[in-house]
Amino acid sequence: MIKKIKLSELPPSNQIYHREAKGDKYDWSGLKANLKDGYLSNSFTNEYIRVTKFGDIFNGNHRLTILREMYVEDIEILVDEVGWIDSIVFRFFEFAADVFRHKSGYGDEIIFKDIKLIDLSDGKSLRNLNYIKRKNPSTLYYSEWDELTKSLYEKGYDGSDNTCIEIDQHNNILDGYKRAHLLIRKYGNNLKIRVKVKQKLYKKRINVKMFILLFIITLTLTLILILN
Repeated sequence: MIKKIKLSELPPSNQIYHREAKGDKYDWSGLKANLKDGYLSNSFTNEYIRVTKFGDIFNGNHRLTILREMYVEDIEILVDEVGWIDSIVFRFFEFAADVFRHKSGYGDEIIFKDIKLIDLSDGKSLRNLNYIKRKNPSTLYYSEWDELTKSLYEKGYDGSDNTCIEIDQHNNILDGYKRAHLLIRKYGNNLKIRVKVKQKLYKKRINVKMFILLFIITLTLTLILILN
């Protein structure tokens, strides 16, 4: 069912938070260029953003991300609302993914703090490039060492939200081994830097009975809708 809805009435697009993620090869610039010609402009964006009966984004997170960046004002767009079967199944799998994702993942709360390089859990080994390669194998295929080195040594480490090293609450590096390696070799162990700290969630025991019950309810509702 096609209906008109305001951007503000749609939930935040999860693509917003992953757009700058390392390794993201999605053609964001191509999508933005096509959306400038209008929503549903050509074969690259030839279908409506699809939403569920519950308001979840069924398909179209990328386009929604760009539209929110392009239009500050609260514009209205046409969306395709999927049926109850797709909506229920989608909601169930979203719930299931959330349960398992939070079993041993990291919370959404992020804090920043200043820390010396030597105080990182890998501090004594960060000078050793072979150690960095073992801890972060992608280093072997990283083709921009010279660019990263030049940026850090000429512009310095600014510790901004998008570029600072990420650690957990135990000072284990989550992202930024290459930056830490270059910094410690250039400035020494006692360099104080700003880091982003992500809080690891305590492992939750999955309530198997509740999970099975929700699965049965979802399956029952889906079968009723199909048979009707």
